[in-house]
Amino acid sequence: MQTATAWVRSLLDRSRLANAVPDMVFVQSGAALLEAAPQSGLVVVDLAEPGALALLPSLVGACSGRVVAFGPHVDRTLLAEASARGATAVPRSRLFNRPLETLGLAAGPGQT
Repeated sequence: MQTATAWVRSLLDRSRLANAVPDMVFVQSGAALLEAAPQSGLVVVDLAEPGALALLPSLVGACSGRVVAFGPHVDRTLLAEASARGATAVPRSRLFNRPLETLGLAAGPGQT
């Protein structure tokens, strides 16, 4: 079964993701995310998590769908590194302003 799995520590960010994707599963570590990736159609990673950037190539290889990594819009180098490692790298503000569109789950301008 395809699921959506996220490694996000911030409770506020978790709440926003869960609101957009009610069946999102949250894990507590990069190892747990890597273990869940083969069953996940969508993986979301907060680049602020320790070791997240280094884990991206393995996640991209293991995930059956899309890997979305988010970070601060002011850290263009970090976002570029995440993209170079195979993830769809997006600024945090974009993810939370247009979550469904950014995660590739439909909707669009109105985010209904």
